[in-house]
Amino acid sequence: MSDLEKILGQYVIGVSEPATNLRARIAQVAPSDVPILIGGPTGAGKEYAARGIHSLSGRKGEPVAINCGAIPENLVEAELFGYERGAFSGAERRHVGYIERSHNGTLFLDEIGDLPLEVQVKLLRVIETQRFFRIGGKEEISADFRLVAASHKDLGNAVSIGKFREDLLYRINTIVLEVPPLRQRAEDVPEYFQLFLSNYNQRNSGAVDITFTSDFWDGLKAYSWPGNIRELRNVAERALIYFAGKTVSRSDLSETLLPKIELEGDEIGRDTDDTEPVSTFDDFLAATEFNGQNGVAETDPIEDFVRGLFLDIGEHAPLDFQALISKVEKEMVDQALQMSNGNVSKAAKLLNLRRSTLSSKVMKRKDENL
Repeated sequence: MSDLEKILGQYVIGVSEPATNLRARIAQVAPSDVPILIGGPTGAGKEYAARGIHSLSGRKGEPVAINCGAIPENLVEAELFGYERGAFSGAERRHVGYIERSHNGTLFLDEIGDLPLEVQVKLLRVIETQRFFRIGGKEEISADFRLVAASHKDLGNAVSIGKFREDLLYRINTIVLEVPPLRQRAEDVPEYFQLFLSNYNQRNSGAVDITFTSDFWDGLKAYSWPGNIRELRNVAERALIYFAGKTVSRSDLSETLLPKIELEGDEIGRDTDDTEPVSTFDDFLAATEFNGQNGVAETDPIEDFVRGLFLDIGEHAPLDFQALISKVEKEMVDQALQMSNGNVSKAAKLLNLRRSTLSSKVMKRKDENL
């Protein structure tokens, strides 16, 4: 194994094809100084990928990470750019921001799609000039940093609805990397799991005696991991706490470590049916009452549906986008349940959703109607 592979192996684990391809892409783009945008679902390991990029970048400074969605909106600018003493009420001393601290290093902006629009404008200028002012400051500061951003959101869609600046998107997506969900890297799950066991033991100054059966590992790989690596870490630590000194089997995984969550191939909480999953929205439409005879649409059902929504709200009424999306979701769920005679598993397959996801949506609506 080369030194490069050893370094990247600390950040992107596994022998699966998706993991191998991601390491190769990181090795290819890391030495440059252009911005990188990392996509992928929540908890998939985007920050690990960013740290892998920094480790191969040759930059002498430190990687500085900030989760843009975890900071109150009114504090984001102050945390990014810093501020001078007296700049605002409560600013009793100078504060060095994340951008300044990333000088000669890498600035990792996780969930960049959550940045307020007014901060996006200022960030764009900093990316282009590598210069900025602290809030309340008169001296322009230089910061030589490499920007790596990440988001689980579709930033293109965010641009279309006015939540993200188009010019900023084009500036940060010079290179785009995608971290695949854990369900696409099933063969890597045991290696991640063992790593989390080891990390827990190191933090707690001692090894916990625990044994796993072969069917436990089968169940671990069969689960879809909607929470990705973050969820897997929680399960590993839960196992050490609940089963110290014991042997853990697949039944323990489904009954205790993953309570009330079904495992692929298990019959826990599942309706029995042989319905094939529907893979595209066109397939769903072809099976619904929106279409004319022989499954051929007489008009575009989506256009007609959206047009009807706008007619409902009236020409001059304020547009509530989230309310419209909720209405679309409600109509589709109701239609799928009607077609499946109330069978949640069949309805979930029609909608190309996990059964647990559809069940939670149905239960939420029931609670709201109480």
